[in-house]
Amino acid sequence: MDSRIILVPHDFTAVGDVALSNAINLSRQFKMPIVLLNIVKDSEGIPASRTKLEAIASKTATENKVVVSAVSRVGNIFEDIGDAASELNAKFIVMGTHGKRGIQHVIGSYALKVITSSEIPFVVVQVGVKTSGYNNIIMPFDLSSDTKQKLKYGAEIALAFDSTIHVIVPMESDEYFRKQVKGNLHFAKQYLDERKVKFTTTIAENDANHFVEDILKLAEEKNADLIAIMNHGGVALPTIFGDSFEQQMITNESKIPVMCVTPKESSFLSGRVIA
Repeated sequence: MDSRIILVPHDFTAVGDVALSNAINLSRQFKMPIVLLNIVKDSEGIPASRTKLEAIASKTATENKVVVSAVSRVGNIFEDIGDAASELNAKFIVMGTHGKRGIQHVIGSYALKVITSSEIPFVVVQVGVKTSGYNNIIMPFDLSSDTKQKLKYGAEIALAFDSTIHVIVPMESDEYFRKQVKGNLHFAKQYLDERKVKFTTTIAENDANHFVEDILKLAEEKNADLIAIMNHGGVALPTIFGDSFEQQMITNESKIPVMCVTPKESSFLSGRVIA
């Protein structure tokens, strides 16, 4: 029996509730318990935190017929979410973000720093999104070898929810880059075929500089409820507003949940890292 859990950092705000609702869907499909996590600054905050968190856990378990427990600990969210996930053997971390308007909030503007603290995949959600599952998953692919790592997790979710994965690659005019993208696309097709995952493939209308727009356009067309990306630490494709590719994805205006996978090893094939 799989002993892993689904970890939900909860700060007693609406974003924590949205993260929990998404975690419930994952819990049902993967048959895994949920652990709520609240991090406080010092030990004096533990009793109140535990009382509030256990009340949420109890209510959630009763209403949704899933196993939910609560953990309160002293620490720093930038380090201790990842540490707790490792200690508790988490398969996924489901975390809320305040999005563009709340970008100054800790679990908002610094979401990428939190995500980078762990190699366990994060599913990042925004307030205003209610989902009963993940039926259509958008999976951007670029020319970095790291981009393949999200396939494992995306395929597992797709099989659990009977989803369709929609693979999209940028249009490349350079022959060398085009061959790299083509190779990664071939790998994705073979990987998904072998696991009998339903999928489609799309070549974007534009080059890598406009890949974000093409990804979100496809997401709207496919009525996507999850986008799977790699987290390269926010170094990719900075815009005139200073937002990286990852930031643009996790704060997308359509409020589509985003699964972020941090590469286990950095092995970029080129300087143009995107997805």
